[in-house]
Amino acid sequence: DKEAFKDRIGEVVSEALGARLRLGEVHVGTLLLRAFSLAREYEVKVESAFAAVCVAIMVLEGVGRRLHPDLDVLALAAPVLLKHKAKDYWTSPLTTRPPPPADPA
Repeated sequence: DKEAFKDRIGEVVSEALGARLRLGEVHVGTLLLRAFSLAREYEVKVESAFAAVCVAIMVLEGVGRRLHPDLDVLALAAPVLLKHKAKDYWTSPLTTRPPPPADPA
């Protein structure tokens, strides 16, 4: 049941975003464990590369929690993600666009 799986995964994601991804409030390892449990329950195949990245994230979470438990990962990552997304927009061959603005840096 794809819809039930999407709903249950949506609950996991909403819980994480509700805590603004602060390491002191969100236990990423627990969220990933719940996601993997749902994948198993709904027989969703998880790529091995994705599973390896998840394990690395869990390790980094432990290190981050020890170093800075109040770190807001979402606030820290947002500028980087937005810059990357903007770069994808300007370099995508799918549509014709005006040339990108000059990089001030």
